[in-house]
Amino acid sequence: MSAPWIPVAVNCLLLAALLVSLVSGIRFIVNRKTILARRGRVPACPLTVSDLLLLGGALGLAGVWHLTWLLPLLAVGGAVILYRRRGVNALAYWRCRRAALPFYARQGLRGYLLILLPFTVSALLVAGLCQWLGVRFTQPQVDWFMELHSGRQIAGFLFLAVIIAPVWEEVIFRGVLYPFLKQRLPAGWAAVLSAAVWAATHLHWPVLLPFTLLGCALCLLYERTGKLGCPVALHAIFNLTSLLLLFFLKSMG
Repeated sequence: MSAPWIPVAVNCLLLAALLVSLVSGIRFIVNRKTILARRGRVPACPLTVSDLLLLGGALGLAGVWHLTWLLPLLAVGGAVILYRRRGVNALAYWRCRRAALPFYARQGLRGYLLILLPFTVSALLVAGLCQWLGVRFTQPQVDWFMELHSGRQIAGFLFLAVIIAPVWEEVIFRGVLYPFLKQRLPAGWAAVLSAAVWAATHLHWPVLLPFTLLGCALCLLYERTGKLGCPVALHAIFNLTSLLLLFFLKSMG
């Protein structure tokens, strides 16, 4: 039986995080002109329509054939190869450097605290709508996680959700799709469209709105920093905190 102070501590942490998110949101609104003026650090995408169709087709086939284990390799490896074909070093294009890991973490945490409250509010609204319609709000992946029992299974799930998924999803949707769309659409529309496509790939309509908001925050963070590692860090922090909360709920029964 867990100690009675644990739920109180978790609720206090959640409340504190939401308050910090509220303050961050207010600062963002007040300073939005200055913040948005720092955009434009994402370089032009060298890929063509045929490149994007080739990469998207390979990922789509892997999904249709239920080869989910192949998706990260196809996403990262395919993007790197396509960039190289266009004479561009992908890691240099994404400005990925090991020495910048602390910077990625700081920026990812700041982005997480900024989007936490809007994401939570939108998720609660959609969850209420789902309850009214009699539709399940949570994703199937959540059910899988809640059914895991062994430490090895939980550790493996955490590794996939916190390390593998943020890397390959950010490579595809922020590192490839967003700059590709940005060359053909206004930056705002490119962010919304790429975020909506990313949300739709989760194949669960109740998360479409909150994940689209999260995807827009990931695009904005990439625009402000010009470093793909920052949205990767935000994505990883979001997945980690979500799983920790689920693990807490699971342990509390």
